Amino acid sequence: MSIFNSKYKAKTAEKQRLWDALAEFLRRNYRPEGDGIATASTDSMAGAAAGLNASMQASAMMANCMPVAAKEEKSRRKLFGHAAKSAAREDACAYMDVEETADMDAEAPAECFAMMMEEAPAAEPAQYAKAEVSSQSVQMRKRTLQEAVAQVGETWQQSLLRMIDERGFTDAEVYKRAGADRKLFSKIRSNVDYRPKKPTAVAFALALKLSLDETKDMLTRAGFALSPSSRFDLIVEFFIDNGVYDISVINEALYDHGEPLLAS
Repeated sequence: MSIFNSKYKAKTAEKQRLWDALAEFLRRNYRPEGDGIATASTDSMAGAAAGLNASMQASAMMANCMPVAAKEEKSRRKLFGHAAKSAAREDACAYMDVEETADMDAEAPAECFAMMMEEAPAAEPAQYAKAEVSSQSVQMRKRTLQEAVAQVGETWQQSLLRMIDERGFTDAEVYKRAGADRKLFSKIRSNVDYRPKKPTAVAFALALKLSLDETKDMLTRAGFALSPSSRFDLIVEFFIDNGVYDISVINEALYDHGEPLLAS
C-alpha cells in the first residue's frame, strides 16, 4: 500500500509540474487575434499621425511645382526635337559622296533625310509596347500557374500511409492510438483525397509520434496549421515539444482549458 501511495504521489507531482509548465507556455505564447491592435501605444499613433501630415505637405508642394516642371519638360523636348532633326540631316548628307553632292540640286539634303528615315526602323508607340509587355506578363503568369497546378504534392492520405510504413507500424496500431476505428481508417485508405477534420489529423500525428515540424507539414497537407492565436494548437504544440503523445493526457489538458477534445 505504501509503494502504491508513493508511486501515485510521484505521478501526481510529475503531472503537476507538466501542468505548471503548460500554463507558463500558454502565458508566454498565446496571442489572441487583434491583441496587437488593441495594445497600440499613444506615442506610436502620434508618430503615425505626424508622418501622415508630413507626407500630405510634401504631396501639396509637389502638386504646386508640377505646372512649372511640366512647362520646362515641354520646352526641353521641343529644343531636343529640333536639335535631333538637324543632326539627322547632317548625318544624311555625310553618307553622300562629295562629287555627287556637287551635281545635286537644293532638294538633295531633304531626299537624303527621307532615305535615312525609310532605312531606320520606325519606333513603336508607347501604348503598343506597354500592351505587348503586359501580354507577355500574362502569358508568363499563365504558364507559371499551369506548372504549379501540375506539380501537386503528396496528399494527407498519402503522407499518412507512407509514414506508417516508414516507421514500421501496422494500420491497427496507428488508428487505435489515434482513437479511430477500423471503419474510419478504411475510408481514409480508399480515398487518396480524403480530408480529415483537424482533431483527427492531430490525433494521427500523435499516433505516429511525429516531431513538431513533421506534424506541421502533415497538417498543412490537410489544409490546417498550428496558430499562436489558438489555445488548442498551443496545447498540442506544447505536448509534442515535450515528447508526450498520450491522447488521454492531452485531452485532459484540453478539457481543463475548455478546448475541443481529440478522438479518444
